[in-house]
Amino acid sequence: VRNVNELNRFNIKLKSDLSASEEIASTDRLTGIWNRNYFEEAAVIETDRADRHGRTLSMLMVDIDRFKAVNDTYGHATGDLVLKQVALRLGELLRSTDLLCRYGGEEFVVLCPDTALSTAVVLAERLRVNVGARPIDPAGVITVSIGVTQYVPGEKWMPCLQRADTMLGVITVSIGVTQYVPGEKWMPCLQRADTML
Repeated sequence: VRNVNELNRFNIKLKSDLSASEEIASTDRLTGIWNRNYFEEAAVIETDRADRHGRTLSMLMVDIDRFKAVNDTYGHATGDLVLKQVALRLGELLRSTDLLCRYGGEEFVVLCPDTALSTAVVLAERLRVNVGARPIDPAGVITVSIGVTQYVPGEKWMPCLQRADTMLGVITVSIGVTQYVPGEKWMPCLQRADTML
């Protein structure tokens, strides 16, 4: 009996350690939010769920504007602070069902289950305003550009994310939110030149 109890305690500790290791492997060390690997796993699950239940799903690709200039001017420690603050400010306005991930470098992805494109565009504008609402010292006011798209039933998650990412390339002079509607022309929406650095 003693060996069985010891084995049970060992198994419980092993499960706990494994769970902690999985969380560490899925979390971005700098910002504390989910990382790209976790996003990719969640995107497969959410697109399958959207197909299975006929639900909407939207994705937002967020890019910090002129981030290289922040690093070059103020150093990488300030760049790290900006990344942490942007992650925090994005997370402040998300629902518990939304998933915020650091995709890489200065890019973040927001996965929004049960969210139509029109609602995602409103959310993107709220996020954009929240990020730029207060300066991040010493870098000052930081702005973001956001590409927004809605998942098309039956597609894989990557084409959906690529559409959102492509929207970031469309944003040139004006910094703000742009939306892509499948089957229609590129449609700039909510562009605001007054948010440029």
